[in-house]
Amino acid sequence: MKSTIQSEDLPERRRVETEDHPDGKRVVRHYQDGALVSEAHFETLTTGKNIHREFDGRNHLKRESHFYGSLDIALNSDFSNGKKTGEKYFVQRKLASRRSYERARLKYNDMPTADASFEDFGAHLLSLVAAERKASVAARKSHIPNQENAEKTDKFCRQLIANGSCADARIWIKNPNHTLGEMDHKASRRLVQKLTRAGASRIFVCEIQDYGEQGHNTGHLVVELCKTRTLRLKLFESIARLVQEEGFAGDPDDGQDYAYVKLD
Repeated sequence: MKSTIQSEDLPERRRVETEDHPDGKRVVRHYQDGALVSEAHFETLTTGKNIHREFDGRNHLKRESHFYGSLDIALNSDFSNGKKTGEKYFVQRKLASRRSYERARLKYNDMPTADASFEDFGAHLLSLVAAERKASVAARKSHIPNQENAEKTDKFCRQLIANGSCADARIWIKNPNHTLGEMDHKASRRLVQKLTRAGASRIFVCEIQDYGEQGHNTGHLVVELCKTRTLRLKLFESIARLVQEEGFAGDPDDGQDYAYVKLD
């Protein structure tokens, strides 16, 4: 069998050419004004491992990725003029240190060995995040409650709950077609369970969007806080870690009844 090639003309004199090979490999080429700008190679091995390679218009390798599933484990290598400049590692969809990657790699025989000659970007970044998290915890413990801020937060959260497109998260998330933010259903359900274990009295999913056959989704949670100080502290720490992963800052404990969690 021969390879099949499909071409699509796009605005501004751009064109995309897709070449599918009989062995399952795919090559996607991007052109601008007739000149090749970039080329991407996609391949899935019989083991289930995916390999993606990106090239510039001069056929120099820019990036190479080896991964399983939805970043169950992944190694991304960056290149400049075809020469490797660094690596990044991912385990269970999260940036990981080289040590964590190598530990996880034991279950995947065909994943590349980490290259110790480069800086461990993941370990460095994770250490910065840990230091910031430690400072945030200390700041929350020494925080002086602000009654005005508490009232504003509670007013906002009560309005979200009253808007109508709202449900009890523990019941709502039982439906396999319901998800939170960019997470799949399994991760969404795990998040609700985690907040419950951390001490949430109730959890509301708000501003739910109905996408028909694709299911329902929302990126807005309202968490009803408990009154017990130790549980409140644990819950605020859990919420802070969660929103920090999404690029937001967690609210301090001002004595409010509710906490708002934005997931996208």
